[in-house]
Amino acid sequence: MDLLRKANRISQAAKRLRACMTDDSADFGKAAVVVTEIGSLFQDYDLQSVTFVETDLKFVADTVASLPNRIVESLSEAVSTQDLGKIGFAVDACLVFGNVEDVLAGVAKKFFSTVQTLIETGLDHQQLVQSDASRPTTSSAKNYPGRTTLPSVQNSPALRTAFWGKLDVVFDAIYQHQIRIELLESVYLGRYEQYALYSVDAPDVVDGRISRDFFQRVVETLVGGLNRCGKESTFLQQILENEFPRLLKMVKDTVNRLRSATLFLDGPNLAALRDAISSFQSLFVSRSLSRLLEPVNAGFGENSLPTGEDLTRYRVFFSHSVRNRFVVFFLNNPLFMRHSCLCFSIFRSITNELVVCSADEALAVLVCGNIARQLRLIFVKLESAIATDGEATQVIGSLTGKQTRNFKVIDLAYKVKFGVEKVLKGDKSGIPETAKRSVEEIVQAYEGPVRNVLTPLRESLADSVESILLTMHDEDFSANEDADPHSVSTPEILDSTCSRYMRELQEFLLRAQQTFFSQIDITQPLLRSTVAEFARRCVELFIRHASLVRPVGTRGRLKLAGDFAQLEAALAPLNLKSHEYGRELAVLKAFRPLLFQTPGEISENSTVGPVVPFSVALHHLFSRAPTDLQSPYGVSGWSVSRYSRYLDEHPRERDRLLGISGGLDGYAQAVRNRGETHYAVIYPVMKELLGRALSAYPI
Repeated sequence: MDLLRKANRISQAAKRLRACMTDDSADFGKAAVVVTEIGSLFQDYDLQSVTFVETDLKFVADTVASLPNRIVESLSEAVSTQDLGKIGFAVDACLVFGNVEDVLAGVAKKFFSTVQTLIETGLDHQQLVQSDASRPTTSSAKNYPGRTTLPSVQNSPALRTAFWGKLDVVFDAIYQHQIRIELLESVYLGRYEQYALYSVDAPDVVDGRISRDFFQRVVETLVGGLNRCGKESTFLQQILENEFPRLLKMVKDTVNRLRSATLFLDGPNLAALRDAISSFQSLFVSRSLSRLLEPVNAGFGENSLPTGEDLTRYRVFFSHSVRNRFVVFFLNNPLFMRHSCLCFSIFRSITNELVVCSADEALAVLVCGNIARQLRLIFVKLESAIATDGEATQVIGSLTGKQTRNFKVIDLAYKVKFGVEKVLKGDKSGIPETAKRSVEEIVQAYEGPVRNVLTPLRESLADSVESILLTMHDEDFSANEDADPHSVSTPEILDSTCSRYMRELQEFLLRAQQTFFSQIDITQPLLRSTVAEFARRCVELFIRHASLVRPVGTRGRLKLAGDFAQLEAALAPLNLKSHEYGRELAVLKAFRPLLFQTPGEISENSTVGPVVPFSVALHHLFSRAPTDLQSPYGVSGWSVSRYSRYLDEHPRERDRLLGISGGLDGYAQAVRNRGETHYAVIYPVMKELLGRALSAYPI
C-alpha cells in the first residue's frame, strides 16, 4: 500500500510539473521544487516496475535532463527582454538545484560567444570585402551589352564605411551584453541573499565577479580582433591609424554609457577598454608627428631658410582652405604676408592636429607634445641657419647678405611665435589647458634664435662704439688748467660744441639705427630690450672713458660736459624712454656736475657711492692729479683699451677699487723712494675716499 501511495504522489507531482513547464509560461522555480520532491520519493522504493507511473517517470526524467538548457535559454531571453520575473524564476530554480554558478556561466558563455562572433566577423577583412562586393549594382550600371561587373576594390570608400559600421555594431553589442550580464548577476545576488537566510551552509559570493570576468574576456577578444585585423589588411591598419580619433570616440562613448549604467565595473575595469586601443594610439601619435614635421622639413633645407621657390609649394593650401579662419587672419595682417605660405602650412597642421585630438585629454597631451617637438625643430633649424662669421657681424658697411638672412631668421621666429599663440588662443575645440601648456612653454624657445642673431651684432656694435670712444684719449682736454672752475657758467656748458669723437659717435649711432635696428620691430619686448641693452652699454662706456681721460683742465671739463649733453642727443635715434637706460642714465646725469667741483667737493658729494660708483669718481680724480700719480692702467703698463677689458672682466666694485688702491700705493712708495716729504694735494683726498669706498664694499 505504501508503494502505491508513493506512486500516486509521483503521478500527482508529474501533473504539477507539467503545469509548471508549459511553453508559454514556464515557472522554473516551482518546477525545481517539484523535481526535488519527486527525487525524495525514489529514495526508499524502486518505482520502475509500477506500470501506471511509467509515463510520468519518463516525463520527469526528460524534464530533469532538459531543464538546465531550458533555464539557460529562458535566462538569455529574459535578460534580453529585461523580464525580471522570468529571471527571478530561473535563478530560484538554479538555487534549488544547486547549479546556479554553472547556469550563470552558461549564459555568460552564450553572450560572450555572440560578442566574439560579432568581433571576428566585423573585423575580418575578407568578410568585409565580400559584403562590399555583394552589394547590388545600380540600375544604370547593368544590363548593357558587353558590360561586366568588376569586383569591388578592396580599399574602396564603401569598405571603409562598412568597417566603421561593423565596429559601431561591435561596441554597441559590448555595451548591451555587459548590461544584460550585470542585470542577471544583480538579480542572482538579490535572490541568493534571501536563499542564504534559510541555508546554513550557503557559501559567500563576490559581488560583480561574473560581470567583471565577462568584461575582461570581451576586452581581450577585442584587442585580439583589432590586432589581427591590422595584420591581415594594410588598408584596415591604415584606417585604424589615420582615423584613430574616430575609434577613440567609439570607445569613449561606450565607456561613458557603461559608466552611467554599470553596477559592478569600476574605473580600472573601464580603463581596460581604453587601453585596448593603445597600440593604435601610439601609431596615430607617430603619424601625427610625421604630419607636423613634414612642412618643416620641406620648407627648411639643411642650414638654410626657405626660398621664394620653396614657399610657392604651400600656396595651394590657401586655395583649398579658404574657409579656415586662419587664412583670413593672415590675409588681413600684412606683417605676416612675407613667408606666409610656409607659416600657414605649419599653423594649419597644428590646427588640424588640435581638432582631431580634442575629444580625449590623454591624446591631446601626446599630440601637444608632438607640436612642441615640431616647434623645437623649427627653432633648431632657424638657429642652424644663422650666419656667425665676420660678414654677419660687421657694422662698418651697409647690410650684407648674411645679415639679411639673420634678420629673416628673427622675422620667421616671431611669425612662428605669434601664429602658434594665435592658434592656441583661438582654439575652440576644448583642448585642456594642461595639454596646451607644453606648447606654450616651447613657444618661448623663439628667444634662442633671436638672441643668437642679435647678441653678436650688439656686441660688435658696442665694440665699434668703444673704438670711437677710445679716440677721446687722443683729444686735448687740458686747456686752461689753472682757471677757476666755478667761473664757468651753465649756459656756456650747454652751448659748447661737441668733440670730434662725439660727432663720429652720433653718426655711427644714427647709421646703426637706420641700417640694423630698423630691421626689427622694437615694440616687441625682447627686441626692445636688446636695443636698450646696447644703449646702456654705450652710456657705460662713455662714462668709463670720460672718467679715464687725462689730463683734464677747466676748459677741457667744459668740453667734456658738452659731450655729456650731446650723448643723449646721439642716443635719441634709438627711440628709447628714459627708464629704459636704467642706472647708467642716472650715473651720467649725476657725474656731469662733478666735472666742475673741486676734489674735496667730489669726495663729499652725496651722489658718490649711491649713484656714481666710487671707482668712477676715483678714476676722474686721477685726471686732476700730477703726472707722477699715474692712473691704474699706467701703473700696470696697460693701454686704456686693455684696462677697459679688465674692468669688464671684474664687474664687482671692490675688485675695481683694489686695482685703484694698487695705483695709489705705488705712488706713495715712489714718493718715499725719492725721499720726498709731501704728497700731491689730491692724494689724501683720494686716499680718504678710497678708504670709505672699501669699507662700503667689505669682503
